[in-house]
Amino acid sequence: MSSKKYELDAAAFEDKPESHSDAEMTPQKPQRRQSVLSKAVSEHDERAT
Repeated sequence: MSSKKYELDAAAFEDKPESHSDAEMTPQKPQRRQSVLSKAVSEHDERAT
């Protein structure tokens, strides 16, 4: 029974920081994804030529 309570507490503890960090990271995500995408495109262009 005590292990069940621990699991519940752990889930509640993990949930909060995760959603918080997600909210903080969301504005940076598209920019980061774009730079990775442009890097892949430029690498592909270099191979094509």
